[in-house]
Formats: sequence, structure tokens, C-alpha cells
Amino acid sequence: FGERVFLKPEHGREYSVIFGKAVFDWQHFRPDSTGGQQIDVKINTIFGSTEMVLPKDMRVRIDASSAFGEARMPNGNTATFGNTNYWADTTDSNSQLNVRADVVFGSFLAR
Repeated sequence: FGERVFLKPEHGREYSVIFGKAVFDWQHFRPDSTGGQQIDVKINTIFGSTEMVLPKDMRVRIDASSAFGEARMPNGNTATFGNTNYWADTTDSNSQLNVRADVVFGSFLAR
């Protein structure tokens, strides 16, 4: 229950949002200067709401599945029952954020 804000992605972490709200505000996150950093996270949203603000200096891949919920990607792709994905390769960075999002009776919004 309640609301929580996360400002930095942690590789290998699984986040669960149940009966609450989470905001993943990663727009100001900068990958390490050595480059080639890959961060994999999983976000489960069950009877809750998740909002993700994507980092500007990383490539981003989101694979989302939804059952009786909504997964909405920055490009407008949505899934209410099924799968959708998003790929942003808009930066010269060779660092990448990979997100696996599962939504059940909730909402996941990436922007």
C-alpha cells in the first residue's frame, strides 16, 4: 500500500507493486562512464499502478505482458490482455536498460 519512488535502477532487481503505486523516475540516471553497462530489472504490478520515466542516456528495451490490466509504452503501444514491447535506440550510448513488466489487474505506464 502507499506510494514509493525509485531514482536509480539496480541490476537484477525484481520490484513488486501490490495494491499501491510506484514511480520509477530514472530520467536523470546516467550509466557509468566505462560504457557497455547493461541493467536488467523486472517489475510486477498487481492491483496497483506503476509509472516509469525512462533514462535519456541509455538504450531501453521493455517487454510487457498484461492480464486484465494495461501496459502502455511511450510509442503508444498498449496491451490489456497479451504482450507488447518497446525499443528505444535513440542514443549513442552502448549501455542498455532491459525491463520485464508483468501487469495483473493494474497499470504500467512508461514514458
